[in-house]
Amino acid sequence: MGGLTWEQCANTGGYTNYGQQSAADLAKFLGQQSADAGVGRLRYLEAVRTLERGDSSNRKATKIASREKTPPMIAKLIEAFRPNTDAPPGTGGTANRSNSSVDKLATPAKIFGRSLAGVSLILDIHEIVTSLRRT
Repeated sequence: MGGLTWEQCANTGGYTNYGQQSAADLAKFLGQQSADAGVGRLRYLEAVRTLERGDSSNRKATKIASREKTPPMIAKLIEAFRPNTDAPPGTGGTANRSNSSVDKLATPAKIFGRSLAGVSLILDIHEIVTSLRRT
């Protein structure tokens, strides 16, 4: 994990329709970022659930390690909304529980990401088929 950059996802191949190329590249990039973020969150949840209730220091270490593996686009969003890795005030003694509203986004993000990767593949296949017809 850790994510690809836009430049690594951008396809410089033989598209003749640059709008379609851009759509395929964007789908690939967003799909990879979303899918990896969803998988990362699910792994984070597994790790947090094994912690003792008051183990805030390991919770913080787990959170930091998870953020380091988060794809860049998603990591920037997380940092914007929750830059601090310490426990929020009033949550002491709950190191083994995570934010349920954020947790609910993990599986849909994974599915959305994989769906976008599929869209990218379909666009690539379409370009290959239509380019073969032109030759």
